[in-house]
Amino acid sequence: MGWTHADDQPAYDAARELQHHVGPRWLVFWGPASRSFWGFLRGGPHPLILSAPTARGLVDKIQRHRR
Repeated sequence: MGWTHADDQPAYDAARELQHHVGPRWLVFWGPASRSFWGFLRGGPHPLILSAPTARGLVDKIQRHRR
């Protein structure tokens, strides 16, 4: 049995909800190959890329960065 896009629909939905929560300064997505959530900070002097295996984990990392 192979993987399909539909298998990860809950993760894609969580990434879309997280994108809405963190706002336009972040680009958030689910990476099916990495099995992780990813957040890219838009703008700023230095690129910032965060990842976590759970949406909650990525939220925690983004919130720690905002402090």
